[in-house]
Amino acid sequence: MRYRTISMSIVVALSGLALASCGSRTTSLTTPLASAPGVTSSSVLFASEVDTDGANGQYASDEVAGIRAVLRLFDEHHGIFGRQLSVVVKDNAGQTGIATEETQYLSATVGAFALIGDSPSSVLDAISTQASSSGILQLYPIGQATGANTVNTLPSIATSATNLGRLLSYLDLANGTIAVLSQATIPTIATDLGVQSMPEELTYTASGQLQGVTQLTTKVPDLVVSFAPASVTSRLLAELASLNEAPTVIAVEDSTSRQQLRAESPTFHGDVLRLGTWVPRGALDAAWGTYLNTVDRLLSPKIVLNTATLNGIYSATMSVELLRSVGLNPTRRAILTNLAQHRFTPAIPALGPWSATMGFQGEVLTGTIHPLYVNGAQVTLAPPSLSLPPKL
Repeated sequence: MRYRTISMSIVVALSGLALASCGSRTTSLTTPLASAPGVTSSSVLFASEVDTDGANGQYASDEVAGIRAVLRLFDEHHGIFGRQLSVVVKDNAGQTGIATEETQYLSATVGAFALIGDSPSSVLDAISTQASSSGILQLYPIGQATGANTVNTLPSIATSATNLGRLLSYLDLANGTIAVLSQATIPTIATDLGVQSMPEELTYTASGQLQGVTQLTTKVPDLVVSFAPASVTSRLLAELASLNEAPTVIAVEDSTSRQQLRAESPTFHGDVLRLGTWVPRGALDAAWGTYLNTVDRLLSPKIVLNTATLNGIYSATMSVELLRSVGLNPTRRAILTNLAQHRFTPAIPALGPWSATMGFQGEVLTGTIHPLYVNGAQVTLAPPSLSLPPKL
């Protein structure tokens, strides 16, 4: 298979000096070891896989720009135990076969320490499956990553279903007829949602075409849970409106709001609820605003601070901070162990949802009388707290 490579490999020289903003402090260090794949005594190699051919091509390019910018910033302001950092970026064109082979290549041949970034792609499952098999660490992918070497940014469908199950039990909504809209069969969905019988399953294709909607005419559910993108959920709402049916619909897709769904489907007269990552705008501004302003001030050349570059900034920064958190001779296992032991901040829950633009910790259901938050096993009316960003 011929690999398609973006010429965005970066080598960031790290001086061995730990600098806080523009002040400097010399740090005496023992010589670090070549302690893991992709880690030598003088360098750490990251990798990122993107799809620049699909609908999210610009997002992918911008996120890589954010990753590059942060690595450049660390180069200019401090080093990580005297090591240089680099990242190799591969373009899989959104094709499963290429994605699988490139992930194997990045792990076995290139020997990268970790996959970083969370650019949306239709082949994330293939990347995650191969990465788990190869043993390469997956840092902050967008939620589909599975396996022992995984740190997810956003919750997986299974995690969201478990959280939603707690909410359904809290609201006593789990006893009626339920339908689930997802791209693939989810074997444990009934258990995760806390229902007694298997929900009706609706699916959609990669192009967003609804499948199985004809069964709604014969078995109208009391509740529909949609794990589909907003555009597909809107099609479902329009279909239900044409049938003059009005079940409660809970949309779990993270990139839209309940208000947007309502605006796109004004003829639907049922209840529309939203389950998504908690978005504490005020807390986010307090925690990340100063940090991002500092990053923006120090970066040269400048980059546009949009959603994609912010996620690139977050992904690269947290990946480097994780390296620092485990000490002089990092290993993949040491990072995961460190997270599990809650020694890294923010580490509770370090394996839960976080996005630079969306906030951190737990999920929230809106459209009810009061927003309901899920934080661990608890359902509360109070939003979870937001941890501070790492210091440069």
